[in-house]
Amino acid sequence: MRQLSGLHKISKEETEQVNGTPAVRYHGLLASDALTLRVSAKLRAEVGKLSELVGDAVPMYADTWVDGQARLVRARLRCDLGQGHVAVTVDFTDHGKAVRVSVPEEATPVSSASGVLTG
Repeated sequence: MRQLSGLHKISKEETEQVNGTPAVRYHGLLASDALTLRVSAKLRAEVGKLSELVGDAVPMYADTWVDGQARLVRARLRCDLGQGHVAVTVDFTDHGKAVRVSVPEEATPVSSASGVLTG
């Protein structure tokens, strides 16, 4: 969520339903330095290599959906890479409740965005 605070050129879009809740969608451009906020030096270097391939900045867009109580209920980050894109969407529910996250046993770590991940 800290990355989303780096949005600029924000536009207010339409109201949409997110898991049955009306929410206003906002669209904006994410600053390239926000993209690497709180990531490892290795990943920061990988993003730097990607920036060299696509130009001065990796084009990263974000959409946020905010409900009537001013709570973030969905966030989507999208990186357009010319021939393809990478998008990540996260829904937020049960605000104020503790969350327990565990890695599935069949999970495979990903060390870079290449192959199928870029399109």
